[in-house]
Amino acid sequence: MVVDAAPSATISFDGSPYCTTSGFAQVARLGTPDGSYSAAPAGLAIDPGTGSVDLDASTAGTYVVTYSIDANGGCGPFNTTTDILVQDPTVWYADVDGDGVGSDADAVLACEQPSGYVAISGDACPTDPDKLDPGICGCGIPDTDTDNDGAADCIDGCPTDPDKIAPGACGCGVPDTDSDGDGIADCIDSCPTLSGQIGDACDDNNPGTEDDVITSDCVCAGTIVYDCPDLQANVGDACDDGDATTTNDMVTADCACVGTSIYDCPDLQANVGDACDDGDATTTNDMVTADCACVGTSIYDCPDLQANVGDACDDGDATTENDMVTADCACVGTSIYDCPDLQANIGDVCDDGNAGTDEDVITEDCICLGDIIDGIGDPIGSSDDAMSLFPNPNRTGVVTLHIEGLGQGQRAVLIEIHDASGRLVYQETAQAVGGVVHHGMDLSKRVSQGLYMVEAIAGGRHYLRRLVIQ
Repeated sequence: MVVDAAPSATISFDGSPYCTTSGFAQVARLGTPDGSYSAAPAGLAIDPGTGSVDLDASTAGTYVVTYSIDANGGCGPFNTTTDILVQDPTVWYADVDGDGVGSDADAVLACEQPSGYVAISGDACPTDPDKLDPGICGCGIPDTDTDNDGAADCIDGCPTDPDKIAPGACGCGVPDTDSDGDGIADCIDSCPTLSGQIGDACDDNNPGTEDDVITSDCVCAGTIVYDCPDLQANVGDACDDGDATTTNDMVTADCACVGTSIYDCPDLQANVGDACDDGDATTTNDMVTADCACVGTSIYDCPDLQANVGDACDDGDATTENDMVTADCACVGTSIYDCPDLQANIGDVCDDGNAGTDEDVITEDCICLGDIIDGIGDPIGSSDDAMSLFPNPNRTGVVTLHIEGLGQGQRAVLIEIHDASGRLVYQETAQAVGGVVHHGMDLSKRVSQGLYMVEAIAGGRHYLRRLVIQ
């Protein structure tokens, strides 16, 4: 006796679901071979012998595939099943700008969503993530309406003026108001509250005027019609004949301004300023004065100077003294100096012999002194061995300067302090006693934090020290 094993098998479509555009789907079988394949419902193109499914020829749907083995050798029939899902492809649209809506112009068919594609179409601005259609301004340009006036900025001539979409006569931000209704906006209307412009003809409604025009202060005014146009007056009007010797001036019937004669000085029958004769042969240009006296100008040796030869005078030169009128009518004095030892005056240009300074001038204490060149730089020939400053560095602004070794005859010592730019910030004169200067200075209101150069000048010697204010 022969006993056969009962048939047994399992089947599966491991790639399910499948796409109708994917070619063939192969069945995976384990177990007894040589069975046949069938599918329900109808629509799945399956090979009965191999179980291979022609997806292109199949209709999308869910199918039950049955693997059957007929009865044989005393064994009954055998059936096993599995499901297979076949799908139609979906239209996917390229979403280049990543806004979730794809472009109709770039579409593919696929059962699975390709990278960079979406199922929603209709993006008319495929490279603008902020817009799906061009709108007013076009793709790539926001339809922003900054001033909320209903006109997008791209077509709004005044994008920040909610009352205008074009500059008009006055420009953006300025209303084209026409207060007087003359067709000219106030911003360019020389008379915004009066119809017309400066210089235009008008009517001032005054029958006593003519040639009415708009004036520079926007008033319609005409020229008064006078009896005497040249005088701009009528007969009988008060006027001014320009003659200080008349009074009660009045316009006459023949259009003349005529007054009644008067004199400032009745006793002289003359007016102030009239020529007269004072009876003095030593005067000239006699004239009636404000106190009604006839007075002349004295005749001088030197009329231009109103002086005689030998008279004291002032030549206007502060460097001279004993000024006197000379025989050739010149005012001449004897030269003097502010600084006799230097034969020079304060402010005169000089040479202090220091190549490290420029613009040397005579100071008020008769010292030839120049400005230090290049700010804080040490001038050539300076000496600082014998000068000290303390405390240095300094936090309070109270500094003591000490110099030793001065000559016994030296008294005045000029102290100057310059900032880093060379600007003079402090100056005073200290006195030497016994060849020594020990002098305190309060600089707290003169200096701030920084580097300064302290220079002391005594007897032509320059002493320099840097001072640090912290």
